[in-house]
Amino acid sequence: DFSGYNSALLTLKRYIDRSIDEDEYLALDVFDGAQWHTLITWRDDVHDDDTWHDESFDLSPYLSSEFRLRLRAKASTGSEDLEVDDLVIEAEA
Repeated sequence: DFSGYNSALLTLKRYIDRSIDEDEYLALDVFDGAQWHTLITWRDDVHDDDTWHDESFDLSPYLSSEFRLRLRAKASTGSEDLEVDDLVIEAEA
């Protein structure tokens, strides 16, 4: 429940390996109480460099009592790595 907060920042580390196919992805979505919004979709040929990256996202526009966060992925084999680690949300009232 983020209804009492004015701002929030999500930080995370992400890794997309080079073996993912053209139509595969890892997506980060937020729910603001009314609908889902995609913050980013990491894809082949754009983000797939076999390297861990630090990412940050302003969650302030989406804060509500029904706030949700989800990750969606499409990969065709178990050897394709789409990874997220160290998710932290820092919020201020």
